[in-house]
Amino acid sequence: MAPVPLDSDQELSKTLPERLFRHVDMLAGVIGPRHPGKRGSMEATAAYIDAELKAIGLTVTRETYRVGGQPTDNVVVNIPGTTRPNEIVILGAHYDSTPATPGADDNGSAVAVMIETARLLHEIVPARSVRFVAFACEESPYFHTGEMGSMIHARGCTKRGENVVAMLCLEMVGYFVDHKNSQQVPPGIPKWLRWLFPSRGDFLAAVANPQSWKLCWQFRRGF
Repeated sequence: MAPVPLDSDQELSKTLPERLFRHVDMLAGVIGPRHPGKRGSMEATAAYIDAELKAIGLTVTRETYRVGGQPTDNVVVNIPGTTRPNEIVILGAHYDSTPATPGADDNGSAVAVMIETARLLHEIVPARSVRFVAFACEESPYFHTGEMGSMIHARGCTKRGENVVAMLCLEMVGYFVDHKNSQQVPPGIPKWLRWLFPSRGDFLAAVANPQSWKLCWQFRRGF
């Protein structure tokens, strides 16, 4: 049986930290490890995200594709823009976890932030269209393969001829430790850039490819 979200009145009575905690607790504590080897947990997670977004009042669609012969879903919400509806900004987060881990920070925390951002943006009318996508199959063994949910969605955007002007990917946003040497720079970051990152895990990093440096700078200025 899929987890049942609280109704809108119950949710609005909670503070933002309480709502974020509830999402992470549901994903990591109740559902637990979420990967294609545990079909039930993947389906329960997609159903939970779907139900939460619908409870906000949003229209939810599923982007279904097959992994290992089994159906897998990206969960998608579109909020049409008013003055620039053909320009799309995507906010995404993957909902699967590595095998045998509950995935609280990676990536339950980001899914929680995505849901609550959708709640806030639902109350305004954006100029550009905003799309929220909860991606499946981003962790190993699907990382860097064509079966990643984000790759499936990107190919769909290209096929539909969509004008995606920005994509913000939320990843592991729930970690905070202020002890010295509590944060290590990921191995994918070039050595000559590592001096830019603090050694305490008390920050959020905005990372972009060279082509998106201006977007990254604008994003950072918003904080």
